[in-house]
Amino acid sequence: EGGETDPVSFGKKIRKLSADDCPLSVIFWRHSQIPAIAEGLGYKDMEELKENDFDTFYAFTPLKI
Repeated sequence: EGGETDPVSFGKKIRKLSADDCPLSVIFWRHSQIPAIAEGLGYKDMEELKENDFDTFYAFTPLKI
């Protein structure tokens, strides 16, 4: 799911998923929007990515709400 969804809203939607129902979520998105998804997940300080930064893997672990 995702498509045309705003990346921050998408991150917030993912954050609301139950760990029991969805123990693992794999997200594929344009790399330039990963900081916005991270913001929606609760990670506010992620730096913008360089246009040629395609060789980095990001793993976001659950935050306490």
